Amino acid sequence: MASDDLRIFLLKIKKITCLGELEGFANRRRVLAEQGCDVSSLAIWTPDEIKIIKQRKLEIEEFNK
Repeated sequence: MASDDLRIFLLKIKKITCLGELEGFANRRRVLAEQGCDVSSLAIWTPDEIKIIKQRKLEIEEFNK
């Protein structure tokens, strides 16, 4: 992932404060496809992005304890 892309991704992830929003973001292709949107132009998450999403999930869960 290019450094600018990573920076933007991290900024987006850090703004997410609830698990529902994170789930929608993480599963955006499925969620949008279910609403009839064309998701062919949306990239699949990279392994690094998946790791960051999972880490953010743990952070949110820990914060909400």
